[in-house]
Amino acid sequence: MKKYHAFSLIELLVVISIIALLLSILLPSLNRVKLQARKVICKSNLKQWGAIWTLYGEDNDGKFPHIYYDSAGQRWERGAWIIPIREYYQSKEKIVLCPTATKPNPAYLNPDGTYPIQSVGDVRYAYKMRPPTPEQIAAGMNEGDEWCSYGMNNWCSNSSPYQSKDHWQKFINVNSPSEVPLMLDSLWRGGRPSADDYRSIRPPQYEHTPERWIGVNYDISHFCLPRHPKGLINLIYIDMSVSDIKMKELWTQQWYEDFDRSYASNHIEWPEWMNKYD
Repeated sequence: MKKYHAFSLIELLVVISIIALLLSILLPSLNRVKLQARKVICKSNLKQWGAIWTLYGEDNDGKFPHIYYDSAGQRWERGAWIIPIREYYQSKEKIVLCPTATKPNPAYLNPDGTYPIQSVGDVRYAYKMRPPTPEQIAAGMNEGDEWCSYGMNNWCSNSSPYQSKDHWQKFINVNSPSEVPLMLDSLWRGGRPSADDYRSIRPPQYEHTPERWIGVNYDISHFCLPRHPKGLINLIYIDMSVSDIKMKELWTQQWYEDFDRSYASNHIEWPEWMNKYD
């Protein structure tokens, strides 16, 4: 009768050790590949946003979205773009989400399982968008919760009938379209960084919400999050080119015509958590 040789305990331990070693080598590489793939998909989303913004501009005499005032007279500048642009992406709802940040932020979950309108995103989480207007709901738009992980440069707005020298008003008014951000990875609906208001360009002191969130007026912090490998941020410019930048490069973007792009080098003290991504 044929005899079968069984593995000894030592031989089994050696095999298990080799498998564990191989996994420890392969898993980080696989994870890097997965993160890189998500970054590529995110850039593809922004490319599609470029097509949407081109169509919107053609349909609206080249104007950016108006700053929105609700029935109570409250100004919703940072979320204004969402209202008129909804009809352009309703058939492509997935492009509102970077694949790295698709779920609501559990830090804002209510005891009853709902999320408040002020639910902020994070590196791995999306924020809650403004709900559709009553007119949009009446026209058949989905009135359920909607989540997004991109935000807009809110200087790309039309302030009419109010005068503003810093809002770009129309696409054609942008002098250097390859240098002016339009949309970026974001934990909130948008921001309008201003070198005249330190709150607006103060770097976030913490890496994650809810500790880092101290209000909508801390605009540049909405975009300052290490969502992609090496702490990079994806964005699309007014000329519809898509790129990625380091977090500290947010302070050197041409947010509006007179934005001082050298301000950070002379006035900003970077928090320690940001320095690790240099």
